[in-house]
Amino acid sequence: GFVESLGLETISTLDSRLALSKQGQLVFQTSSFAPLTYLKMLWRWGLNILRLDTWVGKFASKFARVYAVQEKRYAFSDPVKLLASLDKGFPSMLQRSLRSQMEAAGFSSNFIDELPLGGIRVNYGQDLRIGSFVGAIGLAGLIGSLWAVKGGNFQ
Repeated sequence: GFVESLGLETISTLDSRLALSKQGQLVFQTSSFAPLTYLKMLWRWGLNILRLDTWVGKFASKFARVYAVQEKRYAFSDPVKLLASLDKGFPSMLQRSLRSQMEAAGFSSNFIDELPLGGIRVNYGQDLRIGSFVGAIGLAGLIGSLWAVKGGNFQ
């Protein structure tokens, strides 16, 4: 990959556990055994957890088109037009809250109020009134595997 082409190494994020509480009650806790964690997630949130992966993944893929646009040296008179060139739905995401966007996408209120809210609150100190475009980017940290450059990105 890109990091390796620069002669650098990646490291996985720390193996850590996650717990969610709601009104002082523990409602979810991961396990050190990944398959058990996935089963617990499915039990608690149903298919919402799988749909989140797809929803954020599609968003990220559309946003990644920005690199092709930059490589072709296209110019736009404002950022909204740039976003519209990536996906016609992106500009409306600037006017809508993450909660509203996720509700419209069919995620359950219980799920939205637990996992996405927890992630946005911890990472950004915000609630689900955060803009849905920014929020969708922020949720990418909740899915997939994260990594860092060994020794730091400053190299």
